[in-house]
Amino acid sequence: MRYPTPARWRARVVEVHDGDTVTVLLDRGMDDQSARAIRLRDVFAPELAQPGGPETRRFVIDWVGSHGDGTDWPFLLETFRTPRSDVDVRTLSRYVGVLSSASGESLNVAVQAFV
Repeated sequence: MRYPTPARWRARVVEVHDGDTVTVLLDRGMDDQSARAIRLRDVFAPELAQPGGPETRRFVIDWVGSHGDGTDWPFLLETFRTPRSDVDVRTLSRYVGVLSSASGESLNVAVQAFV
């Protein structure tokens, strides 16, 4: 599927649910922040009850811990809209996005390589 230009947000990871879903606190500007569950776009990690699920979650926790830069907003989150509407892409009440470190490394790519 082809996606239009993503929205970009400064973000901090506040919880890792599993290998393809994290909760982030978004900096929306002007002291406006919100927490959102984000489904990592194009990442298909095993569920926690499946073989490899807990290990993939641990990989994400470790990646987030090692890629934070000590600032309040160590990550950049890009969320995507569907090609034919102005509605954010959602799966099971989660937004779809790509999470990158300040150095430009993508969590999505790292998890894809891990699984």
